[in-house]
Amino acid sequence: MNQFAACFLLFWISVYLIVVKPVRANFRLQILHNNDLHSRFVETDEYSASCPEEYVKQNKCYGGFARMKKAADDARQQAKNQGVPSIFINAGDIFEGTPYYTIYKWQIASELIDKLGLDVMTLGNHEFGNGIDNLVEYLKHIKTPVVCANLNITSEKRLDLPILTPSKVLTIEGRRIGVIGYLTPETKVLSNTENLEIFEEIPYIRREAQRLKSEGVNIIIALGHSGFDYDKKIATEVEEVSLVVGGHSHSLLYTPKDKPPSVDAVTSEYPTMVVQKSGKKVPIVQAYAFCKYLGKLMVDFDDKGNVLSATGNPQILDSTVQKDPELDKEIAKWTASINEQIRTVKGYTRTFFEKSIFEQGKLESSAANLITDMIVDYGVQLAKERKDRTWTKTPIAFYPNGGIRSVIDNKKNDGALTVEDLMTFLPFENKFVEMKLRGSTIKKALEFAVSTYNPDDTFYKPSYFLHFSGLRVAYDFTKPSGQRVASVTALCGECDIPQYQKLQDDEIYGIITISYLAEGGDKFDMLKTESINKTILSSSDTNTLMAYVEKNRVVYPILDNRITVTGFKLRDPKASSSTRVVSSHLSLSLITIFVPLLVFVQ
Repeated sequence: MNQFAACFLLFWISVYLIVVKPVRANFRLQILHNNDLHSRFVETDEYSASCPEEYVKQNKCYGGFARMKKAADDARQQAKNQGVPSIFINAGDIFEGTPYYTIYKWQIASELIDKLGLDVMTLGNHEFGNGIDNLVEYLKHIKTPVVCANLNITSEKRLDLPILTPSKVLTIEGRRIGVIGYLTPETKVLSNTENLEIFEEIPYIRREAQRLKSEGVNIIIALGHSGFDYDKKIATEVEEVSLVVGGHSHSLLYTPKDKPPSVDAVTSEYPTMVVQKSGKKVPIVQAYAFCKYLGKLMVDFDDKGNVLSATGNPQILDSTVQKDPELDKEIAKWTASINEQIRTVKGYTRTFFEKSIFEQGKLESSAANLITDMIVDYGVQLAKERKDRTWTKTPIAFYPNGGIRSVIDNKKNDGALTVEDLMTFLPFENKFVEMKLRGSTIKKALEFAVSTYNPDDTFYKPSYFLHFSGLRVAYDFTKPSGQRVASVTALCGECDIPQYQKLQDDEIYGIITISYLAEGGDKFDMLKTESINKTILSSSDTNTLMAYVEKNRVVYPILDNRITVTGFKLRDPKASSSTRVVSSHLSLSLITIFVPLLVFVQ
């Protein structure tokens, strides 16, 4: 063989080794994950609301536990066939969201969650929605390990249970993998944690990670429920963490970002890579919510637990994904006992129940307008029953953005609004509270509602936006936080002809809201501390909505410009960087192959 032929042969061998034959890392692991399932035990429509029979027949339904289990089992088997092990983990919020949980509480969640085949899960804020006792019963009846490192249960000994620990170590093919749980401290204002203390996440994740490292565990997964922004903070600041699997913000991470697989907006690429000061790269993943996607991440680790490469995408669980037959039968038993009740039609809608679209600068919501107008109507009926001399004593209603848990498609089921639709839309059964507020307090609440906006954001989804009826508000986002309310007019109650008048700081206004807000939920402390003559009423938002729809028979939520916005602009996102981390083994291969080749040629 002449020199040229030898060089030519070696060149193509090199190409094969580098391009065709993949360079394997020290340890490859498939990580399956989900988050924020919110009791979507049965399949849903594309908006994660109830899926009617006509959609079932047309194969237009998504998700559900039976489909999630089948997708996870299939993904495990496919990886196993390639010699790759898998783990399956959940980032919290199993509870609350549909009539199944509203009616059955912890019983249905504990019965079904173990059947998914999870290896580890953490807690979400909604796990505390019905108090500690409800959570304790759930934990006593499940077998899946639950991890959360930043809890102090000293004042809540009921949670001192073997199944709840700061972390869990999984041994997979000889490699020890530490999974550390965390939960947002905002759970204290979002839910009913009673005397439980929840500390800031990072110090406790770091402490637990250091403990695991000292015991020889060098692959560390942070699994938690604090939102995508805080997940990035963890990935940046906790040196010991290998990767972060998150929840809470319902973020769909997907690649490519501009081609989402459904109606759900994409927050960032999958995985999103964060680079620490040392140069270490840490991937972050999240898989939207409502049992609609299964996150599938393939990761290569080196001997020190560093990520060499991380690739994958969430799998949308549409009708092409089969259901696990056994779990489907199990869920059908629960459905049969309440099906007649939840499928009862209360009325119809002629228009779409739309939530706020913050990333487009549209803060008003047709769905929220319907809810708050319904609350004002409830106050009017109350005034009639009391024989008040005015048309209402409560012409203003407040409702939190986070209380609206789904949209409703008017094209579905000929616009029929079933009990299931309405209970999924407003699942929490919050009691109404009547109170009085000064105009200055109303303005303070409206300012706080938009205080989290930052023009440097690329995606704006505030947790604490406030919807209302009986007000007209203009926001100016060119102003700094605390100075964004440009004008407010309020509907009069002590008048024969209701009309909007300029809000006066010292005037007293009648309000109806829900108990959650009235007690300072979502950090609206001013509604708790500055309210006057607070009275808890007998009705709840869920039941009143059903009565309202039944009374009107046909409803049509609209946008009426009660919120106007100027100066709302988000930063254009930079071109996303590659989600792959180049393996040091690749560089070594190049050196190994080409140095002898150069010597030979010389």
